[in-house]
Amino acid sequence: MELVKLNRVYKSFLADKRPSLRTLFSKNQKRTLVLKDISFKVEAGALLGIIGKNGVGKSTLLRLIGGIYEKDSGEVITRGDIASIFELGSFFNSYLTGKQYCRDYFRFKGINGSKLNALCDSIYEFTQLEDFFCEPVRSYSSGMQARLLFAVATALPAKIILIDEFLVVGDEYFRGKAWKRLQQFLSMGATGIIVSHDWVSLLKLCQQCLVLTREGIDYFGPSYKAVRRYLNMPFQRSDEITFVNIDKMLKEMVYAVSGEPFNYNFQAQSLEKFKDNAISVGFCIERHIEGIGWSLITIGLSNININPDTKINITISIEDFCLAPGEYLLCLFLSAPLEKGQRSITKGYESLTWLNGNPIRLVVKGENKSNQLITKKLQWKIV
Repeated sequence: MELVKLNRVYKSFLADKRPSLRTLFSKNQKRTLVLKDISFKVEAGALLGIIGKNGVGKSTLLRLIGGIYEKDSGEVITRGDIASIFELGSFFNSYLTGKQYCRDYFRFKGINGSKLNALCDSIYEFTQLEDFFCEPVRSYSSGMQARLLFAVATALPAKIILIDEFLVVGDEYFRGKAWKRLQQFLSMGATGIIVSHDWVSLLKLCQQCLVLTREGIDYFGPSYKAVRRYLNMPFQRSDEITFVNIDKMLKEMVYAVSGEPFNYNFQAQSLEKFKDNAISVGFCIERHIEGIGWSLITIGLSNININPDTKINITISIEDFCLAPGEYLLCLFLSAPLEKGQRSITKGYESLTWLNGNPIRLVVKGENKSNQLITKKLQWKIV
């Protein structure tokens, strides 16, 4: 069941930042269109990331969902209470202390007495602001403000959690605490939406992302594909060494069985401009785990001889493929050969990776009695 649903939503603002009364009531107002034909939905238990350049309307979209702005047209449907964590300047009064801010916020929510005191105590403990909790908010650093704002907004259970640029502030330890609290809400059927420029954090936290542009939604889908589209990193073909039948490689799903041998076969081709007699073939297997991010399961690299203007067959072989069942990404790399003692690649030819938007999808079947992602070190070879 979706808790947030938008259908063909448009939003504009007056072009004149200081309109006169005559302008306000005029039928010929000049307006700037900020959001254009926005449609998407977020299911219960999901955390959606929204990414885009400055000025495309990310924060405006979040405020439309939160009920702060009114749409021009379309539908904005929300089901359940909303907890909003907007920009750090959204405090009622920056001269209030952290404790006073908490008390005023919950009184505004109709909470008083012992429950109010208990909530303030829990926020004091969660934020770990110590003596600063009784100091004016205006004296807080951005990280301290983020702690307070997040703790207050999520102190009460909510079905929809809206977060604007929260991930770019605060230390790593507090981000971990914040994510654990978000996980608790999501596990109980809540929905979260995060707006941020920090694409690394969105990759880590969100399985799906929405890429927003001035023309509307540019992409909505898996986070790694959304980030690649946002970064605009197209696949570059090499005129020296290339994969053979790339389109076929990317269309075919690769299957493996946990605990059994795994072999993946593909071809590489050297072109006329290639002058060396060897290449380095590498691979890695990655998996996205919500809340943790991308886990690098294994990586291998080996030099293989190749003659100019020829094709060669290459096999990645793993004797005991002891990975937990699930979906993974198999990434491949072709580069210049590594000399003895060399640790870094000096020249890359082609790569099939999630960052290029063209990884190979790998599905591992079987049972996982150990409940671990990997049970022992993988022994691999490239021939």
